[in-house]
Amino acid sequence: MNKRRSCRGWSLAEAMFVMLLVSLLVGVSLKSPPSSRAHVRSAAQMVLSQLRMVRAQAAVKQTLVGFGFPRQGSPWAQSCYVLEGNPRPRPIRSTRWEGNCSRAYLWAGFWGGAEATPGLLSQGHHDLSAWATPYPEDAVIAFTPSGQALSRLPLVGGAYRLLVGTSFACEPASLDGQPAFKLTSIGQPITISITPGGAITLEEGLHQPSEASLNPVGARPAQSSPPRPLFGGGGNQNPTGTLEVVPAPATELPPGVDATCRVGGLLTLQVSAEDADGDPLQIEWSCDRGGGLSHPCQLPMTWKDGQWRAEWSWSPPPDTADGEKFQLTCHLSDGRGGQTDLHLGASGTIQALGDGRIVFSSDRTGNHELYAMNSDGTDLTQLTDEPGISHSWPRISPDGGKVLFNSNRHIGSGWQTELFVMNSDGSHIRQITRAADAPAPGWNSCGQTAWSPDGTRILFSTPRDPVQHDIWLIRLDGSGLQHLGKIDQPSPTDQVVPTEWSWNGILPYNPANSAAQFLLAGNMDFDLRRFFLDGSAAAPFSANQYQVSVSPDLHWVACVSTAGIQVGPWNGAAGSMTTVPGTETGCFYPTWSPDSTHLLFCRQVNRSNVDIYSVKRDGSQLKQLTNFSGWEDHPSWGLNSSP
Repeated sequence: MNKRRSCRGWSLAEAMFVMLLVSLLVGVSLKSPPSSRAHVRSAAQMVLSQLRMVRAQAAVKQTLVGFGFPRQGSPWAQSCYVLEGNPRPRPIRSTRWEGNCSRAYLWAGFWGGAEATPGLLSQGHHDLSAWATPYPEDAVIAFTPSGQALSRLPLVGGAYRLLVGTSFACEPASLDGQPAFKLTSIGQPITISITPGGAITLEEGLHQPSEASLNPVGARPAQSSPPRPLFGGGGNQNPTGTLEVVPAPATELPPGVDATCRVGGLLTLQVSAEDADGDPLQIEWSCDRGGGLSHPCQLPMTWKDGQWRAEWSWSPPPDTADGEKFQLTCHLSDGRGGQTDLHLGASGTIQALGDGRIVFSSDRTGNHELYAMNSDGTDLTQLTDEPGISHSWPRISPDGGKVLFNSNRHIGSGWQTELFVMNSDGSHIRQITRAADAPAPGWNSCGQTAWSPDGTRILFSTPRDPVQHDIWLIRLDGSGLQHLGKIDQPSPTDQVVPTEWSWNGILPYNPANSAAQFLLAGNMDFDLRRFFLDGSAAAPFSANQYQVSVSPDLHWVACVSTAGIQVGPWNGAAGSMTTVPGTETGCFYPTWSPDSTHLLFCRQVNRSNVDIYSVKRDGSQLKQLTNFSGWEDHPSWGLNSSP
């Protein structure tokens, strides 16, 4: 008979003990402090950066500039300073690391077995002895304008050697009558070498030019020399810094916006900071309306290239609406009461950009109506439903809240159209233009349109006869109608249509600065021209191109040519253009996505079939968005904003 093995579960006490043990192990693994070696490396990089900065400053200022660290009461330190001034130099800048690199110490001297000779005190007319340093017991290296290094420190193997380590033991000594320190033991050293010629290098371990015999383990110093006070310093000073987005944002942004970020994407920000007192700095971020931060708590900054630096990332909340705005604030502090808040640009305002919403015209019901869909072709919604009425040429406003379009709904039928605007959901349709109220020369029908960049005005064309078009300007509420002039074309076959209203891309958009704005217009003979809104003479833009579209970030321009849809960098003039792969045949009406990464365009399959496609500007991610046997065209891609 087989015996059954007896099993029992854990008791409550045993289970709680195991859970506590696991949590402690996890906590230790997640919160392990930086290693001693990491402290030494970070402190060594700070010292190296300061030395190189001092050498550069001497060349710029054409005078002696010194690097020093205190040695009052203790031969090692956790700070260094910069000396400037003639004939009596004073500490003007201090760097400290006892807070974030508490296990690292700085020392200078010589050691047994290594060849040691007195340092150089003069070069040319520069004399370190005459340069009366305020603290003669400190370790000081002064650089001349030509880059040579002068110091009372001994030359060990032909260079001044600064050591950074975790533990030291040394004894007072004398070298040719000059007081010095002789090292007897050190832990985890890094050597920074400065030659009399000014070369500055860093090497792992202890530099041993000869058979030096040294105990590699020493006791951690009980204390280090306190930092030297700065000249002119009253109390603790606040840190200063700069903030930037990487990669750099568009040269032009919407009014009141300092950066943009796609919903689902990341905005990366870099901070460079300084502290006149030399304190190590901490950084923390906050957002007025939430979102994801790469580090939600305060963290120390990293010393690199002579500054405190940090990189942070932020992402909008998942349910963020297109065009929603957030304010990010960077908080700097030095741990001693000094603090500063930094903002990106003027206010730190970040605008979130989603995939946007597409509005287009379609005859799928037998009548030209307006429809909206997501950027991937889903969620098709009919915006207008008026049998017998024509709706065409939709243009989404810059803020995404409105749709401008042409329609004959004011007369019920016929070819004469006026301009109308509605909310982005199809509600609240209202008429903008009225031919009966227009001054001479008036119009019979409105043509294509262009929004002003701030969304307050509309530019539109009206045909006068086969060889002339008039250009008009009107406010969104129908007021302020202004006749800007007529455009003459060289032959009766040309038809002028305004395709884009832009500004010079150099100055921020200002509605009053008409000299910096222009209208890009094309004709059926594949010519583009610039028409300036201040009345300046029209200028050729490019030949063999039409239906131009400038990207929202003002970095790119797209147009139609005989070679297909072409894309090139935008600089306010015609430039180098390349054809987007996959758009060579039967493609027209290009328009940009809100984030300027994709193009929307129409492709004619046959005489009665046109569908809408999207593609990245490099030709990748080509996708068909509509698949209907009829005619679907005039797409407009804008922000998905609520009216």
